[in-house]
Amino acid sequence: MTLLTSGSTLQCHQILLYMMIFCVILGDTRKWVPTLKLLSSGLIQGTGLNFYNETVIDSNGAGKLYKIIDAWTSLLCESPEKVILTGGETEEYDDEGNVIGDGYYDRLEFDRDNFLKYMNGLKNYSKQIVQNNSEYILHIGI
Repeated sequence: MTLLTSGSTLQCHQILLYMMIFCVILGDTRKWVPTLKLLSSGLIQGTGLNFYNETVIDSNGAGKLYKIIDAWTSLLCESPEKVILTGGETEEYDDEGNVIGDGYYDRLEFDRDNFLKYMNGLKNYSKQIVQNNSEYILHIGI
C-alpha cells in the first residue's frame, strides 16, 4: 500500500509511523477539529480524531485541520533535521499481566523533512476539500 503526496511515494509502514507521530505531536489540538464519528446508528457530529475507530473530516473540519497543520509545520521547520520527541507513557507486563518495573515514555525519532512532506500533503488535501466542498478524509485510527 502506498500514499502519493506531493510527487513522492510513502510506504505503508512510513504512513503508519507518521500518523502516530501526527497524533502525538498534535496532542490536544487534534481535538479542536470538527469531525463526524461513524457509529452503527450512522454519523454523529463531534470533534477530534478517534485513536481507535473511524473519524470523518469533511469540509467543515478540513479548514480547521489545515490551519492546525500549518501552525505545526511552521514550528517543525525550526526543529533539527533529526527530530526526537517524548511519546506516550509505556509499561511492560509479564505473562500474567503484572507490570514489570517502572513505566517509561516512548521516544519518537523521525526525519523532519520527510515528515514535513507528509504533513504538507495532508495540509494541501485539507485545502482541496475546503475548496471543492465535496471530498473528505477518512481517519481509521492508529
